[in-house]
Amino acid sequence: MYWIMSLVGALIVGALLAYLLGKVFGRGEALPPVAKSVVDREHVRQWQQMPITAEGMNNVAFTLSARGYSPQEVDYFLDRVQQRLAELEHLERSQDNQRNQDTNPGGYSS
Repeated sequence: MYWIMSLVGALIVGALLAYLLGKVFGRGEALPPVAKSVVDREHVRQWQQMPITAEGMNNVAFTLSARGYSPQEVDYFLDRVQQRLAELEHLERSQDNQRNQDTNPGGYSS
């Protein structure tokens, strides 16, 4: 009788341990390969090729992860960067227009 109770107890402990390990560490399903660095990700490679403009800031997306930055904070910061970039682009266009008017006051080309 003692051996049967020991065997049942061992099976219960083993089943409980398997359940807890499965809950904590997952079921072992296949995951996509992890990029070695941020630059290896496709969308980051696209960022390197596109010019940084205020309009381009609307098309930027980040990968969500369990650990990392708060998405709300990243969104807030990028909104501020986009606004400032738009102001600077507007200022640059205004200065270019002013320079063009100064070099060509009559509006006639030579």
